[in-house]
Amino acid sequence: MGEVPMEVALEGLSEVVLGIDEHSFRGQKMMITVTSLAPVRRLLAILPDDRLATLRRYWQGIPEDVKDRIVGVCIDMKKAWRLELMRQLPHAKVVVDRFHGIQDANRRVEEARKVEKEVTRRPIPRWPLLKNQEELTPRQAQELRWIYENHANVRHRSR
Repeated sequence: MGEVPMEVALEGLSEVVLGIDEHSFRGQKMMITVTSLAPVRRLLAILPDDRLATLRRYWQGIPEDVKDRIVGVCIDMKKAWRLELMRQLPHAKVVVDRFHGIQDANRRVEEARKVEKEVTRRPIPRWPLLKNQEELTPRQAQELRWIYENHANVRHRSR
């Protein structure tokens, strides 16, 4: 769709960290953005869709000397993307972005809470498990201690 040649955008930079993310602009179909995160922030490309084949074609068009300078890539939690990037950039560290990691952890804690609630037929408050512990009210902190003492499966998922 739109793209700055990566070799031009990253000229003079010896090491680069990229971000690859899904976006939907104004509710339209999903697209992939490729962004330089460090040492400079810059949008490099907007790919026309979020298909793996599109991402693969994009990487196949990047010169090897440019790929060699990419030391890290931050991505969504897509296994197919991770595997493709590890294949294209075997020397680079591929990590999941913080937002998606926290989102996934919260989803898993919520699943464990619901299962435990159903099995025990006891209400288990939600917010004490999802909020940062430093931001809990005294009552929520007390509820969290109760959850940890009485619901080992939920405790295991939330720590």
